[in-house]
Amino acid sequence: MWWLIALLNLGVWLLTAALYTSLPEQIPGHFGLHARPTRWDSRETIWLLPLIATLMALGLYGLNRTILKYPDLINLPNKDEFMRLPPDAMRRVVQRLSLHLIGLMATLQLLFGFLVWGTARVASGISSHLSGAIWLFPLAVAVQVGWLVFDLQHSVAREHQRTL
Repeated sequence: MWWLIALLNLGVWLLTAALYTSLPEQIPGHFGLHARPTRWDSRETIWLLPLIATLMALGLYGLNRTILKYPDLINLPNKDEFMRLPPDAMRRVVQRLSLHLIGLMATLQLLFGFLVWGTARVASGISSHLSGAIWLFPLAVAVQVGWLVFDLQHSVAREHQRTL
């Protein structure tokens, strides 16, 4: 499923490339709480958005590979119970965590694409601020993290019951 993250990340790079030539020399470099620009930078700084998105994707991919190989490194609810699971049950729990990480990374890639698009709109004068939809992303991340914790807690318990 990490191919989906790679595709979304490629989309962020392609969107940035497509919009770059039409950007004015100065673009918003930072947005405040009300999604209005608080700092302006040179248009080259737009490339930081896909770069950060890529580094985040690579970091989470590396984390994912590490926890698949070394599940004892995971800090999760009921870790003692998790560590007592047989290897195949542990692997099933870790695979669930991996799916959660993919979902979280997909949301973050979409966020960076949205930021590139919104920054271009503000820089070009089409809008004075980012769309209010920007707040859907932190909400989505919060829901995903909450669900991740809930699901892992119940997955460990379920696997523990299976082994009895």
